[in-house]
This record gives sequence, C-alpha cells and structure tokens, in this order.
Amino acid sequence: MTRIFALITISIFAPFLFAADSMAAQESKYDAFFGQSGSLITFTDRNVASLKSKEGIADVKVRTIVISGDSQKFLKITNQVEDSSSTAFISNDDFSDLVNAFDALKAQLPTDEDTTADYLENKFVTDDGFQLGYFLSSKGKASWYLRLEPMGASAQFFPKKVDDLEEMFASAKELMKP
Repeated sequence: MTRIFALITISIFAPFLFAADSMAAQESKYDAFFGQSGSLITFTDRNVASLKSKEGIADVKVRTIVISGDSQKFLKITNQVEDSSSTAFISNDDFSDLVNAFDALKAQLPTDEDTTADYLENKFVTDDGFQLGYFLSSKGKASWYLRLEPMGASAQFFPKKVDDLEEMFASAKELMKP
C-alpha cells in the first residue's frame, strides 16, 4: 500500500519538478550572447536618464557588447537597496516590445482606474522575465513597478512618477538604435 501511495505521489508531482528544473536552466539573452568563450569581448556603457523612487535611484545604461565583430545592445537597469542589488538586462528585441507594451499599458490605465475591484494588476513580461506594470488598490491610484529579477529585496523598483519611465524610454530609445 505504501508503494502504491509513493508511486501515485511521484506521478502527480513529477511534471512540476521537471518544469522547475527547465525554468531554472533557462539562460537569459544577455547570458547567451555574453557567454561565448574564446573571443575578445568589449563592453561599452552609455548613461540613460536614471529612475527615482522613494528608496533611491535605479542606475540605467545602454550596454553594447562586441564579440568578434558581432555586437548587441542591452538596456541595463540596476537597483541598489542597502547591501543588495538587482540588475536586469533587456535585449534590443525585448526593448522594442517593452516600449510598445508601456504605451499600451498607459492607454489601458484610464479604463483600469474605473474598476471597482479591490486589487487590479496589469503588466508585461519579457522572455527573460523582466516585468513592467502597475497595480491599483482600493484607493484607485496606480503604482507603477519594474521587476528586475524573480527574487531579492532589490528586485522590485517603484518609480516615483510615470514621467520618469517615459523619459528613460525616450532617452534609451536613441541609444538602443543599431
């Protein structure tokens, strides 16, 4: 009877265990490009308008990486909170999608502000797990956020104003051009 119970338990939870392994093993676009070995690698960072929050300032840069003549650009956002920091690298492909999603979220916000729900969240998630979105609580005021990494004290960043996000995207857009 114990063996039957063990087999049933394993068969139920096995798909979840394999899914967790495949998610943990997923390599980001930044790591995939940067992970090439046996080549000279050049990094160039260009500052972008920083993002301010109540806790501090997120450092924003456009990083260009050149490996054996092949180059790619990434938007790098770093949030430092006390002894912890989180960094997101957003590929050029994801950046275009992110800007479009930001515009769509801003357009959706007035409709969402009319909600009678106690909580509403609207967000966009890149292939690498970076999140941009807002949530509304029962007060009806939107709080925008960025989730740089899946976990960590500094992984979530709450910009003071949506205008700061607009300024950051506008200045980064110029630097992200090929």
